[in-house]
Amino acid sequence: MDVQIEEKEGAGASPRHSSVPRALFFVGVFYGVMLILNGVSMRESAALLEYGWQRDALCRLNRPCEAVSRSTRAFLFREELRKTVGRWLNTAHAKEGE
Repeated sequence: MDVQIEEKEGAGASPRHSSVPRALFFVGVFYGVMLILNGVSMRESAALLEYGWQRDALCRLNRPCEAVSRSTRAFLFREELRKTVGRWLNTAHAKEGE
């Protein structure tokens, strides 16, 4: 018994070959934006750790991220967004309590 499977062109064809490199590119862009926006806060969080080699290593590793974040001033956008959302959440919560 011989079964032949017909493949249609277009629908059901093999997926695009560029999907994996494209996904990796966008993951890289996501992490790049995250580092630019969070560089300062990552350094501040590392500075709050207990004194030791882990704290020193994290502070050293986060120093370039902090420098890029400060030079682009992207951390200010994140800070303003945090304040705005915090104010909005606090006023919404206060209205529920009344």
